[in-house]
Amino acid sequence: MTISKNGATPKSLTSRKKINKFMSGQNLDNNENTFMEGAGVYLKSTFNVIQGTIFLTSKRFVFCKRSGLFNAVAGPLLMHLAKGSHMVFEIELSKLNSIHSEKHGFGSKYIFTNNQGETFPLQFMTGKEKWLQSIIDAVRNHNPNVKINQIGDNINFSLNTTIQSTTNQKSSDDALSELKKAKDKFDLGLITQNEYESLREELKKFIN
Repeated sequence: MTISKNGATPKSLTSRKKINKFMSGQNLDNNENTFMEGAGVYLKSTFNVIQGTIFLTSKRFVFCKRSGLFNAVAGPLLMHLAKGSHMVFEIELSKLNSIHSEKHGFGSKYIFTNNQGETFPLQFMTGKEKWLQSIIDAVRNHNPNVKINQIGDNINFSLNTTIQSTTNQKSSDDALSELKKAKDKFDLGLITQNEYESLREELKKFIN
């Protein structure tokens, strides 16, 4: 399987280097692009710290560890010279629930939580601002209906329930009534223009 070059991506992601293979023995899925990669540390526990490479794709957030031999020879100062090749964990973008930062030593760690409550503490070796923005863009590109709340380095992802409700079958009158209510909410500033337009496009399918 190879990377598809079709499909629009967020502007902040289009300049990212694309890679055909990022894990030992595993290719990217069809239509999956790799947007970003970089050295990182998985803080599995106090005494279990794993050095490796973080990958952000159009579908997943992945951490791969480096070989033990390279760790022993090169150490953490040269960790950016070799990519991790053995996957430790992955989080599907559709199942990413939140990212929040905590102080860790002289820096910060970022705790990724999936929709099952599992947590994955990481440290980015460089460019944490770029990482966070690229993750936000990738999640939004993967699911335009996602609602993202960000305060500093703390980010929460949730499905927009207003838009989600339009997936149910409804009569033309019900859809028209819901559209009018959505327009009122938009006029009052209760939902954004993007949310209103997305809802309008969905409801138009049910209006005769």
